[in-house]
Amino acid sequence: MNWTEYREQLTKNVDRLSSHQKLKFAIEVCEKLFPDYKTFQEEYKWRNANLIADGLAPVSRTQMDLVLMKSPFEY
Repeated sequence: MNWTEYREQLTKNVDRLSSHQKLKFAIEVCEKLFPDYKTFQEEYKWRNANLIADGLAPVSRTQMDLVLMKSPFEY
């Protein structure tokens, strides 16, 4: 599978997700990539990884709150 085929398949799969599932997927991708970004930032003194962590924290909490409240979003 080449990059174009991968991107098309990913787009199809993401398009099928509910809004809540898309949010969860986006959060999981960010959380998964963050350690690599932090390492890069520390090594090359590039920007501030804490800004990303600070932005991701409330989004993650909101997503968890929606789950705990049994939100009306589709799962």
